[in-house]
Amino acid sequence: GTRIASRISDRMGAIWRGIPAVPPGLPSNWIYRLRSSPIYIALHQGLKLTWAPAFFAALFVYLGVTFASHLLYNVQDVAGFTCTEDGRATGLGKGEVREVGFVTLGLCNRTGIFVEAGARYHVEVKATSEWSDGGIPTQLGGFYTTDAPAWYQRVLLMLAVPLRRELTRPWFRLVLRYGETGGEEVFLDPDPEDGTIETVIRPTRKGELFIFVNDAVIGIPGLYDVFYRNNKGTGQLTVTRR
Repeated sequence: GTRIASRISDRMGAIWRGIPAVPPGLPSNWIYRLRSSPIYIALHQGLKLTWAPAFFAALFVYLGVTFASHLLYNVQDVAGFTCTEDGRATGLGKGEVREVGFVTLGLCNRTGIFVEAGARYHVEVKATSEWSDGGIPTQLGGFYTTDAPAWYQRVLLMLAVPLRRELTRPWFRLVLRYGETGGEEVFLDPDPEDGTIETVIRPTRKGELFIFVNDAVIGIPGLYDVFYRNNKGTGQLTVTRR
């Protein structure tokens, strides 16, 4: 038993002797110098305890306010407060064609065309002048946030996404609306090859036909169209009753 204990002791001693000694003093590499510097410590503490919490708090407040604004706008839009008929719209007979001009700064451009539910209409849209959104040039089919030429424009557009009228569609995408209430709409997506807009629609309800581009809105009466006011460009809508 004594011999076995001696052998174990010798082996343990050999193992311990093989472990390198701990170097004396503190580390001297650049990582230690960086992390122990007063500036780094102050920045780390500020980021952890002040700046990051403040940033996320502001972000959550912003998202809450913008989505609340979007919800308020949708409620008023469905109720008929944003697109209003003037009672002078007239219908089309079969084969009749009507051309209507519109502006991109219009929150809801009246067409004067009364559509009937279930009827078929051929629609075509053409730009009659250059289009732009706050200095950002765009084509007939609209543009995506990443298409903006300047980085700050992309940042602003990204921040405005929660306010975008149609969240799932790009900026300046054309939309047709049926009647002033209900919010029933159809998107006019451009041809992927040549960018033209030409399609056949079948309204889901009767009422005046409205046309507008997709942009940011605010859910407060009188401020609905604030972000539309810097839009430029005109277009022509041609509607044919089938």
